[in-house]
Amino acid sequence: MMLDMPTAAAYLRRSSADEERPGLDSRGRQEAAVRRLCGADVVLYVDWGISGSGNGAKRPEYQRLKADIAAGRITSVCAESLTRLGRNTRELLDFMALCQAHSVQVQTDKERVDTSGAMGRFLFTIMAAIGELELEMGKERSAGARMAKAARYEAAGLPMPGTLALYGKRNVTIDKLTRVISDPDRPIEPILAAYREAGSIRGATALLQARGVPAPKGGKLWGSTTLRRILTAYEREGLVDLPDVMTERAGRRPVRNNAALFAGLLRCYCGHTMTPNVARHQYFCAAGRDSGLAIHGSYTVSERSLRRALEPIAALYQRRLVVQHKAEASVAKSSERLNKAKERWLLAYTSGAIPEARWKAETARADAELANLARQAKGVLQLYHEAIPSWDDIPAMNRHLRTIWRVVQLDSDRVPLPPEWAIPPDLYGVSVADDVVAEVMEQTKVAVSEWVERRADRDAEREAASARREADIERAHKPEAPDDLPF
Repeated sequence: MMLDMPTAAAYLRRSSADEERPGLDSRGRQEAAVRRLCGADVVLYVDWGISGSGNGAKRPEYQRLKADIAAGRITSVCAESLTRLGRNTRELLDFMALCQAHSVQVQTDKERVDTSGAMGRFLFTIMAAIGELELEMGKERSAGARMAKAARYEAAGLPMPGTLALYGKRNVTIDKLTRVISDPDRPIEPILAAYREAGSIRGATALLQARGVPAPKGGKLWGSTTLRRILTAYEREGLVDLPDVMTERAGRRPVRNNAALFAGLLRCYCGHTMTPNVARHQYFCAAGRDSGLAIHGSYTVSERSLRRALEPIAALYQRRLVVQHKAEASVAKSSERLNKAKERWLLAYTSGAIPEARWKAETARADAELANLARQAKGVLQLYHEAIPSWDDIPAMNRHLRTIWRVVQLDSDRVPLPPEWAIPPDLYGVSVADDVVAEVMEQTKVAVSEWVERRADRDAEREAASARREADIERAHKPEAPDDLPF
């Protein structure tokens, strides 16, 4: 939805959502809260089923919200809770800086945050750090619970069960320990018999369909991918001997790793990574394929159209006009500044000038910037020592693109948005310092002049050698006059 006039915006998000738990109650609660804050005409930006950790690159609506803020289309942003905007302190502080730069007010219903005042901005910073702390503590609790559970099963001499039992098996919990037993309602024997009888995955799916064997989760249609997953799991468990399961396609030509130009880079507008189809020179969204055209819309895009749009952008890197020592000096200067800032925040905390939460938030922000600088320095060093590959060398070009870009987001029409660069702007920006341009141009003129002189010398040597060869040939074919002529 394009906004013609500045308006209020609201952001809704839920980390986990599926068909069984769509989170409708959470959606209704969040929507009611933001409409109380910003009014009934508020424009909604919704990322459902997407985690709020990280830098927000996997949340397409969040990225669209930031783009609309930067374009001046938003007057205020409201959310049910600050954790709905994200759980990364660094990203939330960057978001607040973006809003401040464009005079956009941020409000939340749960924490009563209002960034129009100094106290509201201070509370925003504190609550952002607390939100990330809650996420990290939750991860630690989950890891501890998994370790304790593994210890209980190891003490009982039982294997750790999976979240979902294999087809033909059932999870039964006795004395708080889950045991895997055979499922009489979904026996595995008809599936194994169909595979052995047909001799192939596709033939077995046809037999199972004809015999009316129920598919997993009560489905009616058997697919090759589903059947291959079941048979491979049983082979991995060592419960059956299926030597031909993974060798069925042994006669086909193996597909090279990274045999697609944009493998690992493309992200669908729904937030899922696009999967390459090398045979068809396409990329598809597996989530869109599973949900269908009616819900997701088209989920494929051709490599030709992507290359036509992205090749000129990738060529920007070839215009780099900076030298390595300049980038290294910039990184060293920024690192020194951040380390000194950390020391000042630590001194302020130990002297009692600021609370512990503020010190942790500022330290985390500085550490994130230091990590980003280290990554940029590593990328600069790597890029300066490698040649830019040809687009015909697909694996090499894929590695190059994944080095200079982090992600390429596609919109709902499968058109690629500008890539998120993983290298400093000086390496791909068109505008550079005048002195650097003059230096490079002077070096280029000298190199061209030297090349012209060498070329002229080589041409003169070739002409002299050619003249000598012609003279030798003429002397060799000229007849000599005899000495005993009668006249």
